[in-house]
Amino acid sequence: MRALVKNIKGFTIFEVLIVLVLVGIISGIAYPNFSQWRKDREVKNAAERIKGMFLNTTAQVQRGLYGFAQVYISPNTEEDDVGETEITGFSFVSRGMKQKSIPQRKSDRADIWNDSETRCLMESGGLAGDFWDDDGEVNDKPEVAAFTLENINLNIGNEAAVCFSKDGSLYGTTGGLINDNAYFGSSVWAIYICEDKNVSCADETGNIADNIEFLYALSWSRFGNLTLYKYNLGDDEFIAQ
Repeated sequence: MRALVKNIKGFTIFEVLIVLVLVGIISGIAYPNFSQWRKDREVKNAAERIKGMFLNTTAQVQRGLYGFAQVYISPNTEEDDVGETEITGFSFVSRGMKQKSIPQRKSDRADIWNDSETRCLMESGGLAGDFWDDDGEVNDKPEVAAFTLENINLNIGNEAAVCFSKDGSLYGTTGGLINDNAYFGSSVWAIYICEDKNVSCADETGNIADNIEFLYALSWSRFGNLTLYKYNLGDDEFIAQ
């Protein structure tokens, strides 16, 4: 039997070149969009993680585990090649004080307890020893936590903290948290989360920095009531997520 001769044709060099050109064009169009999506996702994930810590902290207060609780924020820094300090990330810690501990703290530290800023102590352990009953940096408990975020920036350059109580009477803040600006009223506080461009997301009054592309804001009241927003540059407004 005669073997049948198959007529097999391959691609010509010209056809291969056309395919490669088309792939390059598609990739060139798609990659910037993917890169933008990835950066936005990175900032949003960070914002949602911060919101999760706030939600857990206020939940422990509302359920009565803590009579007083704190979310503490601190920039992590290092010196660059020319000896200048740069922010490399941010640490977040939640802490709690049980209701039964509050009278003793009032008695021991009356000098700081009567002021909302000093009462919301930033230092772990406080100024006179064990101020907090549970500390996310020390205690391995689900009610408190500690984590670090990198590749993002905030509107603060120094330590900051916010403290909650069930009825709001012990509410206090310290540090550069936003309050009463063009976007958030006097009864609401907020923190901005944006992509890392080696600049703060906003100044001390909450005016957004130039060239910020991906910006989220987490707002809350003295009773909690947390809301996550995304900033719309075109309309200059924050949209609830």
